[in-house]
Amino acid sequence: MQNLLMKLFSARNPKLDLAFLALVFVAFVIGCGGSSSSTPKKPIPAAYLGTWTGTDGTLISIRNDNTGDYKAGSSKVDGAAVEVDETGKEIKFTMLGVEVGKYKIDKAPSGSSMTLNGMVYKKAGGSMSNDSSSDSDASSGDIPSSDELNALVGETMESFNSAIQSGDFTDFHTNISTAWQEQITADKLKETFAPFIKQKIDLTPKAGTSPTYSPKPEIDENGMLKVDGSYPTAKGKNPQFKLTYTKEGSDWKLFGIRVVQ
Repeated sequence: MQNLLMKLFSARNPKLDLAFLALVFVAFVIGCGGSSSSTPKKPIPAAYLGTWTGTDGTLISIRNDNTGDYKAGSSKVDGAAVEVDETGKEIKFTMLGVEVGKYKIDKAPSGSSMTLNGMVYKKAGGSMSNDSSSDSDASSGDIPSSDELNALVGETMESFNSAIQSGDFTDFHTNISTAWQEQITADKLKETFAPFIKQKIDLTPKAGTSPTYSPKPEIDENGMLKVDGSYPTAKGKNPQFKLTYTKEGSDWKLFGIRVVQ
């Protein structure tokens, strides 16, 4: 069976497309009884786990069971074995020992960013709970003015609050960054934020008030706008938020959200 696989490879153009390789892999696994011994046994370092988006739209997913996927242009591979070699500074995707993708680690993950093959990849984020939550990232640009920042945060929290009150995250999903939209659906957002819906949490701001920011909003080394703060609500609460935005064209788009009620 292995000789047959190699003949199939050699019969193709050297620029073997990944879709064909994935098809051959599936056929080979079925022919061998559905087992594979190519999965690396070395654990994936936790910092690499998750779904990453490159600046050119390439998507890489790495899971803690040593499997992963990636999509680059029209090429797509699902369920490959993944090996992260920090010493050799490489991430390899293989199928039955046959290499189907390799990335050079130029900069190891730091927070939610890493650099592979000279390109910056950012980990999609955006989860929250009633007393804990998540982290995320953004892109580049100047920090908005005070009025612009208040408007941006106000729009984000209003959209989020509307989604909670209606139990429908369709409109909220439409307004988040493209990179985050590719990683999460409106239904998944609803599932993630179900505790807020169930508890009927109302984040409507108190009339005549503005958010208080602490620490001061900043654009981090990866070009992401980080905005942390709080504001009084009409219900007498003072929720704390952590928002991360990425620049798309001339606009800042939400790439992650955290709220503690």
